[in-house]
Amino acid sequence: MRNKLLMFMLAFCLCAADCTTYSKKAIEEVEPVEFPAGPVLTLSEDQLFFLDWHIAYSGGAHVKEKRIVPGPGVEFDIYFPSNSPDSRSLDIVSSGEGGRGNLVGADIRNYETFGLKLTLVSVNGQSEPDMKQRIVAGAVIGPTVKGRLCTYEPVILGFADSEKMAIAKTSVSADKIYQIGFHVHMQNPQDWDQSGSIMRLRIEPYVEDVDVNDIADSYSAGAPVITSVPVTTATADILYSYDVNAIDPDVGDTLTYSLTTKPADMTINPATGLIIWRPVSDKGGTNEVVVVKVTDSNSIPAAATQSFIITVKPTPYEVTKLEVLNGYNQMSRKTLLADGKVNLVLASDNKRLETSFGSFTSYDFSDMDIPPNAIIRSVVVFVEHFEEERFAREKLEWSIGRGWPFRRVVWDSLNAEVHIGESNEAVDSWDITSLVDTNEKINDLQLEVKNNNNTVNSKTSIDYIYVVVTLE
Repeated sequence: MRNKLLMFMLAFCLCAADCTTYSKKAIEEVEPVEFPAGPVLTLSEDQLFFLDWHIAYSGGAHVKEKRIVPGPGVEFDIYFPSNSPDSRSLDIVSSGEGGRGNLVGADIRNYETFGLKLTLVSVNGQSEPDMKQRIVAGAVIGPTVKGRLCTYEPVILGFADSEKMAIAKTSVSADKIYQIGFHVHMQNPQDWDQSGSIMRLRIEPYVEDVDVNDIADSYSAGAPVITSVPVTTATADILYSYDVNAIDPDVGDTLTYSLTTKPADMTINPATGLIIWRPVSDKGGTNEVVVVKVTDSNSIPAAATQSFIITVKPTPYEVTKLEVLNGYNQMSRKTLLADGKVNLVLASDNKRLETSFGSFTSYDFSDMDIPPNAIIRSVVVFVEHFEEERFAREKLEWSIGRGWPFRRVVWDSLNAEVHIGESNEAVDSWDITSLVDTNEKINDLQLEVKNNNNTVNSKTSIDYIYVVVTLE
């Protein structure tokens, strides 16, 4: 029987250490993957996060930051340098022309539709209903039957309640993927700031709602219906579980759960439907097909099945936390050690280090030794902070680099999120993997927190700063 709750994930192995929005790397040769038949194709949280290629040109739109958010989903902070024609559109895809090509060549002939859920979160930190900025967006996939690179059916996103979220779908008309991801561009450029804008866009996997007629048909036939959505990712050496739920129209029927297709050592509780599995280490990077069957207790038993693919991630990598060792405060003209203030940013303990308006504080981190054969999978900065009343948006600047305070070399900067008031204190993260990709850069790494409020006497307060380095 049909079950439109099925969501089949494309499988591929990714390494964040060489993932960057600007990359133009060669396509990796991968064996095409065959998937069970199903109506809707979408992308998992991990696959969305690692989409990294766009049509790059000097000064063009690009992704400033991306982060995984509950949902599951990924938020992209997209920077449009201006509202001019060469700065107001962007493709974020896995493509045959550049970037990571792991999805290219996957067999998609059994799918009818490619879909993503899109939500416009903010523009320049604002999201008021009367804001005029709107974007045209869509889920893109190619090639098309006409041989074009990709196609999408546009949706409009704005800040009115009816426009904030949309399901972007487009027909699957090819046998294999050449390009897959999403596209955005300004709808009315004159409504956007000609000096630049940062748009926050949330992208989530799309799962079709259950078709009421399907359930009605199943009920009329007396067959059980599986109502739960499968868990489609697992991690090697870590316990995986998925609690299969089903309903049956016949009062008093007993349901029995079983696995007709499964990896070794996977079990299911026949009475409750709870699937338990601990993938072994060598399963990392593989894909396992699972078929669940639920059978009722009629004299002539009726059954339902659910098929899905589990993508097994490698065992968690070695993770090292780098703490603040020292720093420099521009206002006091002292190092943090000399001023006895390093301890203020070493724990989430409400002991905070303030940076006054018109000044900066730089932070040095502890060093680490990376083995010669290790790969830097990710480098992420975490900052727990809040700002005082009247602290203006876009006035909190974070920069990474080395040589502060007197031989300043900046690798990248961003306008950080502003959290007004102690009650709104939050932890923000900044993925700097593509910029801090060597042992030397990690050990030279410094963070500068700059308060650009030159006219308002509002401070930014740091409670905890640290860097997490993950090695493969």
